[in-house]
Amino acid sequence: MAKGRNPRSTSSKPTVKALDEGQLDLMWQFLQMGHQKSDIPALKEHLDQLRQAMIQKTAGQRRDDHKSYVPFEDVGTIVNCIVIETMCLYLSGDLDKLGTLLANEKSERR
Repeated sequence: MAKGRNPRSTSSKPTVKALDEGQLDLMWQFLQMGHQKSDIPALKEHLDQLRQAMIQKTAGQRRDDHKSYVPFEDVGTIVNCIVIETMCLYLSGDLDKLGTLLANEKSERR
């Protein structure tokens, strides 16, 4: 049986888990190339989407759902994007800079 295939399914379509793993693998290959630049606005956008998915009352698939609702099938992709954007923030060194800025700001308030 092929990796990511559901043994109970008669369809040859890959599972959501396999698709998410494939996305993460591809994103990781890009990260390994180096020269990451953090994209804080993109990270915030994906965090907002995940927050919306967590608080909405439906799976975001009904016609009458609010336009801001996120389809639950997109949550895996959103989480993968958050992980990758966070890794870019870390690998670029910008996370360390933010940590230093916050520590300085905290000490100045005292």
